[in-house]
Amino acid sequence: MTIYLDIVILENLIMNSIIIYASAIILKIQIKHMRIFMASSIRSHLCSYELYIQFHHLF
Repeated sequence: MTIYLDIVILENLIMNSIIIYASAIILKIQIKHMRIFMASSIRSHLCSYELYIQFHHLF
């Protein structure tokens, strides 16, 4: 099974951005797009690192 790290990071970045943006809309919070991007990028890198560690120990 082949996992491409750039696709995983990009997918996590987009999904985290959508979740943060939707939460801001529901809570009626004004939030800047740069803060959404920064928060989602930090989280996507953490998730991809965890995924790398899990698969690294399997082989």
